[in-house]
Amino acid sequence: MDVEFVNQTLLALANPSQGLAIFNRSKQGIFQLRQTQQSLVGATRFVVADSLLRHAVKAMFLPPNMLLGAARMAVPPFENMWIEWDSNLQRDLMKTEWEARGVEYDNDPEGGLSRVGYNIINLRGLMMYNMYGVSNDDNKIYHPAHGFYMSNEDALDADGFVARKNSRQMAGLPQITAKDFRNQQVQLGSAYLSQHYVKMFDQRKYVEPLLELMQRFALGTHQIGELIDPEVTVMADVAKSNAMVNQSLSMFSGDARLLWTILAMVNYPHHVFEREISKGVDRVLYGRRVPRNEVRVLEIDLPKPRGVKRYERMFKGGGGAKRQHVRRGHWRVYHHKDGNVTRRWIEEQTVGNPALGVIEHEYKLMTKGVK
Repeated sequence: MDVEFVNQTLLALANPSQGLAIFNRSKQGIFQLRQTQQSLVGATRFVVADSLLRHAVKAMFLPPNMLLGAARMAVPPFENMWIEWDSNLQRDLMKTEWEARGVEYDNDPEGGLSRVGYNIINLRGLMMYNMYGVSNDDNKIYHPAHGFYMSNEDALDADGFVARKNSRQMAGLPQITAKDFRNQQVQLGSAYLSQHYVKMFDQRKYVEPLLELMQRFALGTHQIGELIDPEVTVMADVAKSNAMVNQSLSMFSGDARLLWTILAMVNYPHHVFEREISKGVDRVLYGRRVPRNEVRVLEIDLPKPRGVKRYERMFKGGGGAKRQHVRRGHWRVYHHKDGNVTRRWIEEQTVGNPALGVIEHEYKLMTKGVK
């Protein structure tokens, strides 16, 4: 990896006419571009090491009831973060997994993306996922017109989401109702999870967990979606809007499952490991020198798994709806590449469905020797 993808993306945003594959200038688009530059500069940046990617891709194929456990564990550790991985390797790994299940998987690198990254941000209290990719062909930065909101603990509240009146949600549906919202989640759900995955688990026992997974998503406008089309949030042409949505879905199809398993594995032991990145030589792209900003490399060291049972154990307990309870705050430990170890406090969260009941925890703290 000669250049961290986040730095290449920052350079493309600084010189969009050369760096971005699509750049339609507009007043709102330029405003969003500047906002996005600030977001990426301030983001905590992670690179997924190949070792972690291999495990995460295998775990993507867990059945829906087990994947729910990963979804609940995969809370983004920062409210503004960037995470990237090797997309060529991802496709190779996906091809192996699908073909082992008798599904032909097209992995033609021509025209594909060499790296993929997501800027995950807290937008009005919801986590928004914005995808970027760099082409194997022209080295330009591609991104869809849309991103997606993704909930961890429970399904997104339809009434609450619609009531936010967020102008960057669900382009072309300004008068959307809670019922429309739920219908759209089901219609688009197979694209978020990937149609192959939904078809593989098209069995009666998986109907409910699949629906629970689908109801964790909502479509939104990408943070620089206006650079694709200035009217992306207010488009009157329904056919054009639908075509744009479908194109976006095809770009990030299945990535939600991968993000769940990556973040769940990172969160599982509450340890993040960093390693040194070879700096190499300075590179010039789009007529400018590529900036070098610090990134953290996420690695995982798991014993060789016996099938997928290891991942099922890691995510066990998350396969069904939970009563409302308070998840205790905890420390997350970071092992830095210079040998230092630091800790970050993760605040307590109220999670679960109060309609199923409320669990009250009582903790007794005893000194040593007291029985």
